[in-house]
Amino acid sequence: NLRVYQVFPVHSSRLLAHAGCYPLDLFPYPGNHRGGHRRHSIYYRTFERTSWHAEVAVDGLFSGVCHQGTHVSISHLVEAPTAGSVILAGVLLKMGTYGFLRFNLPFFPQASYEFVPMIAWLSIIGIIYGALVAMVQEDLKKLVAYSSVSHLGFVMLGIFALNPYGIQGALIQNINHGISTGALFLLVGVIYDRRHTRLISEFGGLAKIMPKYTICFMIAALSSIGLPGMNGFVGEFLVLLGIFQVNGLWAACATSGVILAACYILWMFQRVMFLELKNPKNMKLKDMNVRELITVVPLIILIFWIGLYPKPFMKTFDASVTHLVSRVNPDNFRPKMEHQDNDHNDKHNNKQEDKHGE
Repeated sequence: NLRVYQVFPVHSSRLLAHAGCYPLDLFPYPGNHRGGHRRHSIYYRTFERTSWHAEVAVDGLFSGVCHQGTHVSISHLVEAPTAGSVILAGVLLKMGTYGFLRFNLPFFPQASYEFVPMIAWLSIIGIIYGALVAMVQEDLKKLVAYSSVSHLGFVMLGIFALNPYGIQGALIQNINHGISTGALFLLVGVIYDRRHTRLISEFGGLAKIMPKYTICFMIAALSSIGLPGMNGFVGEFLVLLGIFQVNGLWAACATSGVILAACYILWMFQRVMFLELKNPKNMKLKDMNVRELITVVPLIILIFWIGLYPKPFMKTFDASVTHLVSRVNPDNFRPKMEHQDNDHNDKHNNKQEDKHGE
């Protein structure tokens, strides 16, 4: 573990040194080949000089988001206890997206602009791929885990819209995902404690014997779909609005993820909560107790609060979004050529006017 923590400052220091940035030595680094202490550097200038440095950063941070769709990471989500799954989905999955907002975009604004098409298509692939894989899952927890891949695709798409709507939508969707998916993991844990199985085929007709559980599960599921009036709608709508201003085709492809989410969530809900109560093991299941309701109800309150009145949440990061957009706005990187063309055209028009005047 010590080696892992030592590798990052060394390689990040080399990376930033190649970028031509001024150093600010802060922390000692053990292991100098001269036998003494060497200090690695933290650099504070904007990193716009070369694009390959941004490529390294994009690769590292994007792995924190998209590699969550690999079988290894999904297995961690599924095999972890309920509390661990909630922390992984609600907090740790956001580390990659936070890295893009906090480091990649401010440090490499021009390179981030150049990477927009690639990131956009990778995000769209993640949205559709995660939804399709979730649709065929027979395990409740795996279905919720793969839905996270699809939802984080929306977050990435909003970030690289590079406009206020997209970035605000990505931030609020980060919060929404933690609430909705966290609630779903908690509710899956409730039924697992009673039956010790998560197979969808083992259930059916639970609405008849567990009405409280069914209502809570329905609210969390509809929130994950993005039903208007719930938190998921606010984030996805802003993301799609932001990306539509950039490219209509990307927005249309991403919208298919909303449709697919409705398919796999509602199909799963039908098979678990409705149909006939055939399995005798389910007939004596107890509904949610007070402790379980106290755990889930605050998340349900947040679902409706953000869905109906998101202003208090969005106001907290409004100034930060405005500042970030001013840094990464595509207009910042086009003026050189556009101004040159405009100046050339103005000079040409002035010459023609002078000739006509003579």
